[in-house]
Amino acid sequence: MKFAFAASNVFPGGNYGYWGCVHVFVLQGKCVHSLNLVKCYAGSGQYRSRIETLEELYGLYRRVPNKSLARRTYERINGARSTDATSDGADLYLLKEHLALVTNEEDWNYVLTLLPDVQAGLDKAFFNRERLIGLLGNTNASIRLRAFELISTHDDEDTWRVIGNLLDDAQLGGMAQNRIMEQRRFPLYGAVLRRVAEASQKNTPDTFRAWPYSSAWLPLLGSLTDDDLHELLRQKDRFVDVFCFGAIAVQQKLHFLEQMVAVLNERSSPQAVVAVRELLAGPYPIVFNPREPQHWTHERWLPSATNVWTWCAVGDEYDVNLKKLATLRLPPEPRTQSWEPLRSVFERCVARRFSESQAASLVHAMYLCDPIRTRAWLLEELRGKNDAERLVCVLAGAGTTADPELLPALENLSASPERPNKVDWPRQTACLDYALHRCRGIHLWRLEKDPLGKYVIIKPGERSVSR
Repeated sequence: MKFAFAASNVFPGGNYGYWGCVHVFVLQGKCVHSLNLVKCYAGSGQYRSRIETLEELYGLYRRVPNKSLARRTYERINGARSTDATSDGADLYLLKEHLALVTNEEDWNYVLTLLPDVQAGLDKAFFNRERLIGLLGNTNASIRLRAFELISTHDDEDTWRVIGNLLDDAQLGGMAQNRIMEQRRFPLYGAVLRRVAEASQKNTPDTFRAWPYSSAWLPLLGSLTDDDLHELLRQKDRFVDVFCFGAIAVQQKLHFLEQMVAVLNERSSPQAVVAVRELLAGPYPIVFNPREPQHWTHERWLPSATNVWTWCAVGDEYDVNLKKLATLRLPPEPRTQSWEPLRSVFERCVARRFSESQAASLVHAMYLCDPIRTRAWLLEELRGKNDAERLVCVLAGAGTTADPELLPALENLSASPERPNKVDWPRQTACLDYALHRCRGIHLWRLEKDPLGKYVIIKPGERSVSR
C-alpha cells in the first residue's frame, strides 16, 4: 500500500529557507522544496506526533494488510493539525499507542471507533493486564516489546511472576533482568544472577568485581541499604552473596566485616575473600595506589633537596612530575633539611589547584623527612579553617601518612557540623574517609586462616576470631 505525500513546500515571496517555510508538508521529519535542493528542519518537532503515528500505521499495515482500515486511519491522521501543543497532538499520541497493540482487523476497527475523544485516555479494556500477558506470546517482536513495557508498570506479585518467567526469553530476557534488578525484586535476584553467570561461563571467577554484574547495575551497588543487604544475605544464595559482597566493598560498609567472615566460613566463596580484602584495604580516592610499594612505602622516590629547590625557583612554570619523583633517591642525612622546601612546593600546588594526588605525594615526602614536624603541621591544618581545595589536599596527605595520632582531629572533623557531605563535597568526603581508614590502621588488618581452617581477621598486636 502507498500513501500519497506532496514533496514540495510553499515559500512565500520566493524566500528559500527555513524562515520562509510554512511546513505545509512534512516527510520523515523535514520539509523539502524543489528537487530536494532546499530543506527545512524546523518543522520536525512541530509535527512529531503526526510522523510517529504514520510510522506506527506503516508497521500495522505490514501486520494486518487491510487497505480500507489503513485509508481510514490515514485520513484520521492527516485531518489533524497534529501539533504537539494542541489536543490533536495528544489525540494522535493516543491513536499511536493503541495502534501499536493491534493484532487483527477486529482490534483495528475497535480502535478507530474508540478514540473520537482525547479525554478518554488509554482504553482500560484494550490495555488490561490479562490481554497484555497474552500479547507477550505474540510472534511480532514490536508487539511483544510494547506489551512488556506496559505490563512492567504493574506492581503486583502475579505480574512479577510473569516477568520472572521471561528471564530465558531471547528477546525480552535482558529487559526482564534489568527491570527486576532496578525495581529491587529481591526474591528474583538469585534467578537473574544465576542466568547472568551461566551466560558468561564464569562460574568460578577470580575477582568479584567482574562477575556477575551488568554495567547497568553498578549504581545499584552503591544504593543498597543495610536492611537490603541483610534481606539478600538471608537467602543464602551464592550468586546473591557475590552481589552483596560487591555492594559492601563498594560502599565500604566495614560494620559488615564480621558477618562477611561468618558467611565465608559457612559457605566458602573466592569472591568473599576478595571482597573482604577490598574492604580492609579501604577507600582509595587518589590516582596513584598507596598499596603499591614503589609509589608510597619505599623511600627511594623521595626527592632530593636540590631538585626541590629547583622546583621552587622555577616559579609559575614549575610542575611536580610524580613519575620523576618515583625514580629519585633519598637525600643524605640530615633529611629534615628537605622538609621546608617540600612544604613550599605543597603551598604552590594548593595555590595553583593541583590535584590531591600530587599534594598527597608531597605530604608523604614531608612525613618521611620529618614525621614529628609533619604531624604537628597536619594537626594545625585539620583544626584550622581551610577552603575546600586546601582541605582535600590536607586530608589526602594525612591518609598517606597513616599516622594514628591524627585520628582525634580527623574524628572531630567527621563529627562536626562542618563535615564535608557527599553531595556538595564528594572529593573532600572521599579523602576524609580514606584518612580515617588508614589512620585507624584498618588497612593493616589481614584475612587469614587459623589452625582449624577457619577464616579470621588478624590485627597488628592482637588476634580477632570471627564468630
